[in-house]
Amino acid sequence: MRDKLENFIHQNRPDFDDRVPDPKIWDRIDQEIGSSGGGQAKVRPINRWRWLGMVASVALLIGLGMVIGMQMASKNSATETVADVDLPIIDEDVESYYRGQVNRRLQRLARYEYAAEVQSDLQEMDDFLLQLKEEFSNAPPQDRKEIVAAMIDNYKNRIELLERVLSKLESTNQDTQKKSEKDEDINI
Repeated sequence: MRDKLENFIHQNRPDFDDRVPDPKIWDRIDQEIGSSGGGQAKVRPINRWRWLGMVASVALLIGLGMVIGMQMASKNSATETVADVDLPIIDEDVESYYRGQVNRRLQRLARYEYAAEVQSDLQEMDDFLLQLKEEFSNAPPQDRKEIVAAMIDNYKNRIELLERVLSKLESTNQDTQKKSEKDEDINI
């Protein structure tokens, strides 16, 4: 179909080129486009109040962002300074919690006979904790948080060690009790 149209256009080309549209049509097209008679497009004036409103909104947003950013930065620096300067070796509540946890497990462990290796491991952990406390007192403020974290890890490791020893001793004790109960049943 396209070939037929192209053939028709090529055959009748001279008939298409000699005709010019009516000037009234061009005038109507100019009016619809909004151009003045010289062919230039009509320029719309900028509404200054609208433009000023947009500029004021952007300036307000930037200003609010700066104020909020400065407040957040000052809060962060204030909390870091307070945390670094007023931080005790370990918060008393935290240290008393971990000491209580360790002491409870040591009391449970006292019921059993256990290897001296456990006692030596606990002594090594105590020595390491003392070293950390000494480092803390000599450390710059920015390194103190890491040392406190290491102290807490020391307590957690100590609790974990005691739990493993206790669970092993308690399971061994239960096995021994079951075995002795079976032996008593057999002897009767």
